[in-house]
Amino acid sequence: MLLHDAYRAKFAAKPAYMTDYNGKTILPGMPGYDPNLDAGTRGAMYYPLVGWAQLEDTQAVTPANLAKVREAYELGLIRSEAGIARGRMVNGRVLEPRALVTRAKAAKALYFMWVLAQPPKDENDRL
Repeated sequence: MLLHDAYRAKFAAKPAYMTDYNGKTILPGMPGYDPNLDAGTRGAMYYPLVGWAQLEDTQAVTPANLAKVREAYELGLIRSEAGIARGRMVNGRVLEPRALVTRAKAAKALYFMWVLAQPPKDENDRL
């Protein structure tokens, strides 16, 4: 799995985006508070909210790729996108490992990997 291999080639340890901000909600009066952002969503965890064992279609992953797909999922590099709606936190239970990857989805994954390599407070729209 290319995304997993790219992650392992770039990072010896999890970048700050994957660890430093998990579950931290910024309340009014705290530095960085923005009244235009929903404080509840900033408390969201980076790692998947649905565990690997709770996914309904992991048996569809080929045995040769199972370890890499599982690690990529547990790292949050890939997620269940089935049932996700903009503006709502929905926990998908279908990984769809045999679905075709669109050009848009591949570009999104590559951009995400680029963002992970940037400093956490840096602007990430300079492409």
